Amino acid sequence: MTSIADIDILIAALYPHIYQARVENLISPTSSLQPSENSTAVHSFVDSFAELFHFYPDCKTAAVASQSLLHQKMSLYICPSAPTPAGFEADVKRWFTQFMDTRTASIEKADSERERFIIDVYSLCYAKMRQGAVVDDRVWTLFVNLSEPKNEKERGRRKAVSEKLANLSTLVESFVDTISREKPSLGVETRQFHDVCVNICDAMKDNELKDYINKYLYVLGVDYLLQRFFRLPIAISNLLSSATKPELPFDGECPITVVDAGKLGARQFKALLSAENLQEILPGDVDWDEVRNAFIEDESGTLIEGLYWNPSDFVLSTGAPVTPHPEVTLIQDLLNKHNCDSDQGAAVTVYIACSTTPCYATVVYAAAINNVLQDRGKSFKFTLRTDDLTWCRLSTADPWILVNMAEKDIVERLKETLLSELRNMMDVWEKEQLFY
Repeated sequence: MTSIADIDILIAALYPHIYQARVENLISPTSSLQPSENSTAVHSFVDSFAELFHFYPDCKTAAVASQSLLHQKMSLYICPSAPTPAGFEADVKRWFTQFMDTRTASIEKADSERERFIIDVYSLCYAKMRQGAVVDDRVWTLFVNLSEPKNEKERGRRKAVSEKLANLSTLVESFVDTISREKPSLGVETRQFHDVCVNICDAMKDNELKDYINKYLYVLGVDYLLQRFFRLPIAISNLLSSATKPELPFDGECPITVVDAGKLGARQFKALLSAENLQEILPGDVDWDEVRNAFIEDESGTLIEGLYWNPSDFVLSTGAPVTPHPEVTLIQDLLNKHNCDSDQGAAVTVYIACSTTPCYATVVYAAAINNVLQDRGKSFKFTLRTDDLTWCRLSTADPWILVNMAEKDIVERLKETLLSELRNMMDVWEKEQLFY
């Protein structure tokens, strides 16, 4: 019978392969992970709302789930990483109330309601946004102090975008002036700062200017720059845009539940990767000696934040107990609620947005749940979305653990998937060894 310890071992065995990018063309998104272009007004709202929590004080990550029961209004569930920051629930509910006020306000009052929301969000989230911009302040020099074109071709391209580039340079200069201070004055200055950020984003999306920047100014590209430095203003702007969409199912009420990431408990992630233990716990058609060799060769224990590799005992573990990822906590919490619901025939769709890209283990866990529920004839499904090509990551995420209360048939289905993926990864690793 599969145990949670087996899942820890399989997750550990997969770490080096995912870190070394052996996943390319081998691990494809499951049905639980959909591309971002499959977007609705609800998706856009939930995505943008989740983005705010990337910048919330003392919140490392958070997940937001929207649940829509057939013929019923939408509910929101929000889970920040443990421990829940002080004041989090009150702030979340106040932001949502302000968002609803922008949605229902008269034309005369709409702008003042939007400004109130903008100022409130920046009052809490500006510090984290500023931290990233100040650390990489050399980026802004590229746009404020433009270097001379290196050749005639660049000179010609510069001339074609000179007016747009000058406008962008002025905007960036204003951005740098504000971001150099610990906090803008609350009120008009905060609103002006937000408008400058949005105008920078809009300017950089111009195809001609974007192409010039990508080729001659910023090698990492405009898309990376906007994602790296302007996530907060983009999220705020998208939220305010979504407020005008009538298809959002908010007709006066939307229950909001803040879920404690620690409610499912914490445990130590621990995987004993000795050949004897691997063969005893996970017998089958996998060469576990080679699995262990692949792990040791890639020295993954030195590359994974929060995990420690003890080579003498062949143990990969966390130094202390950890809680499940926020999105896993939400999945389990909503699954428990569904199983206790007397109306088992109701169709339920749960969409989960994360303030960071959903990791591989969460995606396959959601798929395992979906498959088991489908086998049981239940119309209940979890979905996530991303177009981030690095979605299949473990090495950059906090240690992932399976919740203790996971149902046995779901754990078995998860194990089947992980074993299948590990076999594929090992085939690639063994072929790589032929060239060394």
